[in-house]
Amino acid sequence: MPVTTKSTINEGQTGYITMAFTDANNNAVSVSSLTYKLSDNITGNNIAAGNITSINNNSYTFELTPAMNPIINNNANNEEHVLTIDATYESNKHTTGAFKFDVINLHYHNAPTS
Repeated sequence: MPVTTKSTINEGQTGYITMAFTDANNNAVSVSSLTYKLSDNITGNNIAAGNITSINNNSYTFELTPAMNPIINNNANNEEHVLTIDATYESNKHTTGAFKFDVINLHYHNAPTS
């Protein structure tokens, strides 16, 4: 599962990351479950974590809910967040990936100027 090109999302907006699962030889594999961790890349603050079971497919679209796209530092115009995935296939094998994206601070961009 390679790292995807970095994209952007507005704070509080719903977003989606579609993952395609592959093994070390880049062959598609059907994963049974995955664990995820979403964090702010600068502060390391954990935003969300969990498990998703019963996938049984070689791809999955992960939904980033509005609560998963907060701004940690209100003085920054954007923040880099990272979604880390560990997916299980063939009972005990794993494929991993990290998806980085910028969350745009709308309040910073809409703040009145002096």
